[in-house]
Amino acid sequence: MAPAPSEDPVRASACVPGVAQEVKQLFPPGRVPETPLSLEPLPLQLTDVAGSLYFTLDDGSVNALWRSDGTGAGTLKLMDWPSPANAKVELHSLRAAGSRLYFAVSSHDGTEVWRSDGTAQSTQPARELPACADHLAVSGFRLLGTGVSFFNSPCATGGVELWRTDGTQGGTVRLKDFGAAATLVGEEGTAAGRLFFLQDGAGLQLWSTDGTAGGTVWAHAFGAQAHLARMFKVGDAVVFVVQDPETGTRLWRTDGTSAGTRRLKQLDASATVALSEAHAVDATAVFALVNDGPGGTTELWRTDGTREGTAKLGAFAREVNLLGIAGTSAVVLSKTRNERHLELRGLALSGAGRTFVATLDNPFAHLESGVMNQGVVRTGGRLFIKQGIYTGGPAPAEVSLWVTDGTTDGTRKLSAKLSTQDEYGSPLYAPGTGNLFFTGWTEGVGFVPWVTDGTLEGTRAVPNGSPVNPSRALSFQRVGDRVFFAGFPGAPGYSLWSVPVDPFCSATP
Repeated sequence: MAPAPSEDPVRASACVPGVAQEVKQLFPPGRVPETPLSLEPLPLQLTDVAGSLYFTLDDGSVNALWRSDGTGAGTLKLMDWPSPANAKVELHSLRAAGSRLYFAVSSHDGTEVWRSDGTAQSTQPARELPACADHLAVSGFRLLGTGVSFFNSPCATGGVELWRTDGTQGGTVRLKDFGAAATLVGEEGTAAGRLFFLQDGAGLQLWSTDGTAGGTVWAHAFGAQAHLARMFKVGDAVVFVVQDPETGTRLWRTDGTSAGTRRLKQLDASATVALSEAHAVDATAVFALVNDGPGGTTELWRTDGTREGTAKLGAFAREVNLLGIAGTSAVVLSKTRNERHLELRGLALSGAGRTFVATLDNPFAHLESGVMNQGVVRTGGRLFIKQGIYTGGPAPAEVSLWVTDGTTDGTRKLSAKLSTQDEYGSPLYAPGTGNLFFTGWTEGVGFVPWVTDGTLEGTRAVPNGSPVNPSRALSFQRVGDRVFFAGFPGAPGYSLWSVPVDPFCSATP
């Protein structure tokens, strides 16, 4: 039997290059843009709802909700809320549940929970909750089943209430009142159709809910002085770290029941160590414990949510920054002692030890210069790193994009064309294909979208199919087979743009 042909030649022969297209100008003709441009209003909170794009746009006097199907005619303002400077209206917490959008509208009059099915007529409040003068009462919108759960802090009494909404007045109900003394603690997590959270009223308590009153259950109580240090998802499990002066720093796992909540590991005898953000890939997560005291160390840990699968990978006697998982290693970044270079090291997830990966190039190392990690995005099993190099002043002398798969051969500099402006930084966005979008300098055009597949040959500017240019691009969001973003073509202001999710091998031009 003849061997199966490689997919790459077929893919290449069928490839039709895609281009960026302006979808719609969102401001009226004749408008004069703000100075500086960092003050310019632009589409924010871009959200995918069953293949349609929703976003908000606040021009300083009116805050509005928009919807787009990717065409100019199909990009419409659904509703606006007058938002004067002395009585600002905030649209926030946009969440998709099925084909419906849920969001909150907050003002000095109170917080309303709203829903939209994509038309002006269906964009309606589900329920209004009392106003709070000093804070937003509604928070923590989370998709749960076919609706959305959220927390409310009653202004008159304080405390915490758990609510759920299906977008209707009758379907917006309080599931649990935890009392006036209760406060939410740290992060919430979702897994296996449940929401997990901790509240502190009479001591730290773990709860979970499936979105019903009967399914909102207590799981575990911790010491009176305990506090949550970190919560994250590993596979189908929720794992969290609790610190207590009496018991130290401990790692726990829960399925939302009392019987299914158990301690996995004693991480440290003290309750003063700091924890980094956890980085999870499939059923493995890595995190760091940082001890800032004399002789302090940074410890790297791995867990799969089981006792047997939780282990320390290694320790460093100086400050390191855990970037995440690349290939089969946890990758950390540190500065050289003269702080003029960034170095990458890998710790094998198997526990087989550490390796030196690479030193990131600094072409200004002969000067009084400093280096800084300005952002990391993981996609396609690799880490993309934005390095800023400073030689004095608030703006960097160079901002470059690097990629690593956790090996020396797989680490390379992809571009040094990212923005060095102090009021505009090049965003990094992974659409889930293994490629990365960012903005880079193109002569005569400005900072426009680029895309990279992690190779030098595959790092290039996205072709533009419109007569104007999408400079200073921001707010990237994938919807279906396209990536939407805000681009600034000049007066009258930012407009909505889109590009194929893979612009160099798109099914449509």
